[in-house]
Amino acid sequence: MKFIKIICLFLLAFTSTRVYAQVRTIRGHIVDEKNIALPGVTVSEEGNLRNGAISDENGDFVITLKSVNNAIRFTMVSYITLTLQADAEKKMAVKMKPDTKGLDDVVVVGYSTQKRITNPGAVSSIKAAEIENIPTSSIQNTLAGRLPGFTAIQRSGQPGSDAAEFFIRGVNSMNNDNQPLIIVDDIQYTYAQVAQLDPNEIETITILKDASTTAIYGVRGANGAMVITTKRGMISKPSINVSTQFGVNQVIQYPNYLDAYATAVLQNEAYINDSYKLASPLTLPWTAADLKMFKDGSDPYGHPNVNWQNELLKNSSTQSNYNVDIRGGNSKVKYFTSFGYFKQNGLLRDFTPTNPDDDGVEPNYFYNRINFRSNLDITPTKTLNIRFDLNGRFETINNPNGPIDAAGLFKELISFRNLSAFSMPIVNPNGTYGYANQSWGNGYVNPISRLANSGYKRNYNNNFNIVAGANQKLDFIAQGLEAKLNVSYASNINEHRNLQRDPATLPAFYYNSANNTYSSKGNNRFPVFTQNVGNDVFNNSVNSQLSLNYDHNFGIHRVYALALVNDISTINGGNVPVNFRGFLVG
Repeated sequence: MKFIKIICLFLLAFTSTRVYAQVRTIRGHIVDEKNIALPGVTVSEEGNLRNGAISDENGDFVITLKSVNNAIRFTMVSYITLTLQADAEKKMAVKMKPDTKGLDDVVVVGYSTQKRITNPGAVSSIKAAEIENIPTSSIQNTLAGRLPGFTAIQRSGQPGSDAAEFFIRGVNSMNNDNQPLIIVDDIQYTYAQVAQLDPNEIETITILKDASTTAIYGVRGANGAMVITTKRGMISKPSINVSTQFGVNQVIQYPNYLDAYATAVLQNEAYINDSYKLASPLTLPWTAADLKMFKDGSDPYGHPNVNWQNELLKNSSTQSNYNVDIRGGNSKVKYFTSFGYFKQNGLLRDFTPTNPDDDGVEPNYFYNRINFRSNLDITPTKTLNIRFDLNGRFETINNPNGPIDAAGLFKELISFRNLSAFSMPIVNPNGTYGYANQSWGNGYVNPISRLANSGYKRNYNNNFNIVAGANQKLDFIAQGLEAKLNVSYASNINEHRNLQRDPATLPAFYYNSANNTYSSKGNNRFPVFTQNVGNDVFNNSVNSQLSLNYDHNFGIHRVYALALVNDISTINGGNVPVNFRGFLVG
């Protein structure tokens, strides 16, 4: 027993000595790369970052280490994190180096490029590697949440119409539409055109957010500007890149609709609440017997209970994206060529047409897009660079003709008068499609029949662009001086081809479960399709830019100047051309 006590006293003494040895005070002095005292540096114990201190205005610090670890970490914004071994015997001398990572990155601004370190304006940018693998149909959706100051609002999930509206630094402009200016490779684009861009073609995207960065665009940049550059060739062996993507669009949450029984009960209550308005005795739309059959489902044809959302829509849809590009070149010729195909399906269930003659008609939502781009840079001399770009996009947007509501199927689903749970059964006992013929009904033909047999509305949107330019260095006049000429031609041709039947004329039969009889709504045969073909949009734009740039470094100083003439002429159909001409010296 005495021996055990001696051992315990020995261990206690050893532990106390060890703990005492671990607790030690470290002092030091921190300077920057110019040996100037650096205040505000966070000094913390490696492995126990909660134990820390801050260097004072003289760059001095004191920290007490509480573990056997001798490492100390020094951190400060814009400086490289440093980890050093502590020395309790003498005062530590610490020199921190600035973190220049990102300061030398080149960002694209108005008609030029600048290093981040020399750009004082509010600019945010993102590179292709950060967005090209995101499975979305448009650039706007890709950028949501990835650029400070960029706000995206997606108002629709319909294929081909799901591109988000976007704003830069909010909606606070006197301009009614609040749309920012969009520049792609020095050429102005519209909302619709940028939505068609394939993310695989993009090199960088920059948003300009304040007056100092958008002043170069004048009043057009009042709502901010988005500047996009596409990929170009480089000096290398031919590089072929093939990418495929497959995605699933999942519904987060559908609305919850009341069943037939709950809807009928509330409709009766509404009549009771409004009874003071009625001069005649109150007659409720539903009797107790009706409510009982709605509740127990004993009369599925006369008193149906249908969740039309589940019957018409799926919980998910698919989309796929395929892209092939070739990139390379030498000192004389550099090239980038890309071809892409994108397909997006809708949430509508696939309904087989009742009429066998309708085989091949696609009454469903879908969106197809074909993109191509060829960017060519030719350098015939050391001082001359010639640019020739060719790109285009071809879209097909298909919508079913079935919805009676002008706003579409989804608006119809939320309308009580259109598709309540008790409006009609899915099919009649003999397999025919019915219609709502009850005294409170609206006479609408069964929505499944309408969607399957009414045809489609199809839009074809075609966009074609050509850009030719030359950049001539004028170093023989002044080092850093160059002249640039760009001429672009852009055209938009939007057409439609509709194959339709009037949904109200489709064969439909109301089944009376009380006497087991059928009554026809009108037609007993399918009417022929009517075809409607026409042009919706035909416009073209010619943009000419002539500029003189001066960009030269004098030691640590940089001088940049720009003189530019910009002329845009737009012809919309047979209307008088709209011309814009701007002059800039800055």
